[in-house]
Amino acid sequence: MKKEWVDKAVENSRYAREKMEEFAKSYKENPEVIADYLQFSQRFYEYSPRNLRLIYQQNRGATFVKSFADWKKEGVSVKRGETGIAIWVPVQVTLLEVGEGKYIPLREANAQQKADYKAGKIESVKQLRYKVGHIFDIGQTTYPKDQYPKIYNMGSFSDDKEKLIDTLKLFSENELGCTVVQEDLQSIALRGYYCDKKIALNQKLETTETLSTLTHEMGHAMAHNKDKDKGKSTAQKEYEADCVSIVFQSYMGEDISDTRKRHLAENYKRYRRELEKKFVGKTGEELEKLIDKEMESNFDTVHSIIKENLTKLEKYLNNSEFIPKRTLELLEERSEDKGFYYKKEQKKGLFEKVQKGHGMEM
Repeated sequence: MKKEWVDKAVENSRYAREKMEEFAKSYKENPEVIADYLQFSQRFYEYSPRNLRLIYQQNRGATFVKSFADWKKEGVSVKRGETGIAIWVPVQVTLLEVGEGKYIPLREANAQQKADYKAGKIESVKQLRYKVGHIFDIGQTTYPKDQYPKIYNMGSFSDDKEKLIDTLKLFSENELGCTVVQEDLQSIALRGYYCDKKIALNQKLETTETLSTLTHEMGHAMAHNKDKDKGKSTAQKEYEADCVSIVFQSYMGEDISDTRKRHLAENYKRYRRELEKKFVGKTGEELEKLIDKEMESNFDTVHSIIKENLTKLEKYLNNSEFIPKRTLELLEERSEDKGFYYKKEQKKGLFEKVQKGHGMEM
């Protein structure tokens, strides 16, 4: 069913921003999803702050990690060729006193020293030391996707969305100059990224989440190249990319996943907190006016990018070789509302725009 608000949002920047804020403010996490996450998390060891920093430095998308042996106990294999995340592992070492104030580890003692130790002839002390060990994220294993916590839902397969994804890839390559690839991101939390004219998508995602992530990364490609993102925080950029994703998906008649809504809500809140800090000392109505003015100014630029690229995208969506039947029907509805209908050319698979009536406001 056509999302009724989309056409107005494309034409009116303020309305579009208010709609995005409505989505962000109204999103409430399902308590069952939180409970599922907490229950799943209890099966994993809690690491020290030092090790948490090491884990983040090596795999910023790591969520649930275990050693090779611990995964094996669960009947889960680490995939061939995966590189472990190095951490410090505490071990208790026995030190033998082999001279006044001189100690050596038991494993380095000679045969006579070990015999004397067993006979109680050599004094010893226990000492806690650390060695390098390796752990692996759940995304590096064969753990079944359908058993991931619900908060990391990988989506579901849809043949229609596969075709739509192909269309968006073609658009990204031709209009945005971005190659679109699928990669093993060794994570179930990282969905994708945009960098240096490349959009990478997590190969674990099913088609519904691939579509959502692709439109989000397309938002980064449109709005956050080096010339357009100067001075923008990560929260602002993520919020803007989510706005692009939601408008594009809604324009194509797609439902917005909880994953996308959650991401929008989280980054909208972070973005607002940043603006509150920027205008420190301001309160009440004055603060709200300053925040509203700042967000409106920034969103106007994003909105113009959305509008410009939707015009380009529609040419690709009108190609029946790619577009799903459901989306074709939405395009026909939208065109009839504007005084146009689309006539399918059987041979070429394209759509011919034919005007019906006169004096229609475009």
